[in-house]
Amino acid sequence: MSDNAGIIEECLERVSHPDAIMEADVLSVLGRYVAAGGPPQRMIQCLASSYRGYAQMSNLLRDWLVLSGEDSRTVSQSIEQHIYSVAHDNFDSGRAQKIFDDDQAAPWLTELIKHPTWRALIYQLAQEHPHSLMLSFAIKRISDAGYHDEIARVTMVTQQLEVFSAVLAHVVSALARLSEEELDKALPDLVNMCCAGQHTYIYAHALLRAATRLPHAQHLKRLSQELVTHATKDGKDVLQYSLLFDVDSSSSAASAPLAAALSSMLKSGALNSADILRIYELYGPENDDKPSVDLLRIPSLFELFLKALFSPNKSVSAEQRDRYCYVLAYAVSVQETTEESGTVTVDYSELADTTTAISKAVEIVSEGSLHTSAVAVLYEVMKYPVVSRGILHWLDKLIQDEEFFSTYNGTNAPPHLSLIDHIAQSQRLLQPCVFEVLAARFQQPFHVDPLMAIEIRKLFIGHILFLMSLGFVLPVLRYMKQAAGDVDLTLSMHFVSEVMGMVAPPFSVDFIRAFSEILFQRDVLAGFLKKSSSHDVLRRFVRDAERTQGLSEELRAQFQSIGREL
Repeated sequence: MSDNAGIIEECLERVSHPDAIMEADVLSVLGRYVAAGGPPQRMIQCLASSYRGYAQMSNLLRDWLVLSGEDSRTVSQSIEQHIYSVAHDNFDSGRAQKIFDDDQAAPWLTELIKHPTWRALIYQLAQEHPHSLMLSFAIKRISDAGYHDEIARVTMVTQQLEVFSAVLAHVVSALARLSEEELDKALPDLVNMCCAGQHTYIYAHALLRAATRLPHAQHLKRLSQELVTHATKDGKDVLQYSLLFDVDSSSSAASAPLAAALSSMLKSGALNSADILRIYELYGPENDDKPSVDLLRIPSLFELFLKALFSPNKSVSAEQRDRYCYVLAYAVSVQETTEESGTVTVDYSELADTTTAISKAVEIVSEGSLHTSAVAVLYEVMKYPVVSRGILHWLDKLIQDEEFFSTYNGTNAPPHLSLIDHIAQSQRLLQPCVFEVLAARFQQPFHVDPLMAIEIRKLFIGHILFLMSLGFVLPVLRYMKQAAGDVDLTLSMHFVSEVMGMVAPPFSVDFIRAFSEILFQRDVLAGFLKKSSSHDVLRRFVRDAERTQGLSEELRAQFQSIGREL
């Protein structure tokens, strides 16, 4: 009897707080009260007297604000943001845990995670309270609901293997379907998620490396390499783990000394003759037990070869140069094929020619002169992508020199830029690298007369336009939009005029949208409207753009407005 009396008093105490009827556990309290024999009238009286109706008051105030003329969405966002702040500032991990101890979480949590604002609140709280079991459970429920893209940005996800595995599988699957440009934007999320701790990086890297051995999954090796590259750029020491996995997956006894040589150079950030000699001996023609060529295919190692062999004013002795060229050629030209039986077939057919081509290019670089015969040789050997990439690195360094354009008079264009055009045309996969070089040089300071500096930049615009003519369009347009505020107006107008003169319908919606962001800048458009000689090309482009299928009504109206002004 005394136990029932205690339960009744406890239940009455719990419903005596303001708006107790709004609490998630109110039905549980009522059930205990009735089971203990508590009089209904007393419970009803407590619930009625404690009711304040704060939630209903908030809804009423919201309706009044909307009736007074405020935007409904703005009002709702303000209320959500206020509740967000209150919940964040008053969150108590201990009280949250008690909710789960009482088994009260599931019903309201399921509804809560349907809304992006409250999921964002959970993510923020999870970062600040990494040991909260309630928030861990909430993250698990969000993962089960399929919001993997959002969870990938939450560091706390790494503490739950099941959630981390699900998110990693989703992110990797999504990244494999992206274009190069989209991949560059999405990779930081993968890197941040995987590099939150040593265990997550090792798990992710091991998973990706294992997956590359599956049929039709070689593209995952690219993700594995990008993970290593981006993590290294962020200052994380992940090289030791990457080499460990690569060595462990190789059956060659030479893999361990190879890993030591690679580790030494990659950590120092430069090639050295002793380690290159060791690698040459392991992969040389006299060694029958060569390690896998995959162990050499490390992007950061490739960059070290570029700096060592294709940088101006750097020379490698003739004996060492042959070894450097051989190792680089081996890494890029030798092909290994694994049969179903497990037998590995190695194709060396392109090794000799690639080595010769690299050697010829390096010799020209070491001489430092672009005479007619040297240019002819370069055109011949640049059919090899590795040579084109090396020559592009060399040309970029030459163009950066302050004195390079000191004798330019507007007509004597140097052959260096023609070589860059050839690389863009013959090596499609190097077009992003070519654009990176042209864009960087376009905005570099030139220590010449201001008018001549404009002419030099127009020269670079011409080569950027050539790159556009090869199909590299949208990245160029996005860059020129960003650069418009930093360059002379005449350069922006020159670029826009040249683009309008070279393109023809039908246009894609993406092209029109990106190009119009440059054209519709106030000073650019005003300049064309004032310049009557440009009206014909502008009128023709506006007419064709307006007819583009799928164009938004807003953009179509803008083109129509320009047409009327013309």
